[in-house]
Amino acid sequence: MKNEKDNLAETIAFLKIKQRQDLISLKEQLHSTFESLKPINLLKNTFHEVDDSPQIKNGLLNSAVGLATDFISKKVMANTPENSMKKMVGSVLQFAITNLVAKNADTIITTGENLLKRVLKSKNGTNHQFSGN
Repeated sequence: MKNEKDNLAETIAFLKIKQRQDLISLKEQLHSTFESLKPINLLKNTFHEVDDSPQIKNGLLNSAVGLATDFISKKVMANTPENSMKKMVGSVLQFAITNLVAKNADTIITTGENLLKRVLKSKNGTNHQFSGN
């Protein structure tokens, strides 16, 4: 009878210790989950996922290059008077810039990545590595 009481007491003591450890682990997991759901951490994780995915990164960079090219072409032509010759020259210029960007997209993307690395390094004091060039 005493042996059964001792076994029961040991089991209860063991379960109490396990319960405390589980509670500590649960609190740590709750804190970790809470931290990961903060908006700033969600944004950071999203940027890290984009950084880790060459397809997404290249798609975004190509889109940015295209938008920048279009913006620059329109700015160059924005200050010109409205006549058909100027419009035609503007269209040819825009076509030429688009072709130039298309032929040198890798160089432009690499330059953009290097600039982004410098900006991130200066803001965070660390160097972020880009993958999948």
